[in-house]
Amino acid sequence: MVCVKAVPDPERFGVVEYGEDGLPINIHEKPTNPPSNHAVIGIYAYPPDAFDFIAKLKPSARGEYEITDLNNCYLKQGNLRTVLTDGFWIDAGTLATYKQANQWAWSIND
Repeated sequence: MVCVKAVPDPERFGVVEYGEDGLPINIHEKPTNPPSNHAVIGIYAYPPDAFDFIAKLKPSARGEYEITDLNNCYLKQGNLRTVLTDGFWIDAGTLATYKQANQWAWSIND
């Protein structure tokens, strides 16, 4: 299971592509032309066999192991569920959003 959220800048994330039936058919990592605005937001739940898939992954063109590749392994099996999240969430992937996340975290302690 992966959580997704509608975002204004989906090209910065792994983005879910849906089929005509509304079910996910692919996840694209940082696409130039996102097929939706539903970003995978970094909340995952995997069964123990995830490590079997991980052992078979190869680094991407960016030289990194991509969580999107693991998610697509489950998707190809028909074993990936997406859950649309509508509550608070903030990405800390840029300097500006990292600052926002820190400000939010400190504000909850006040």
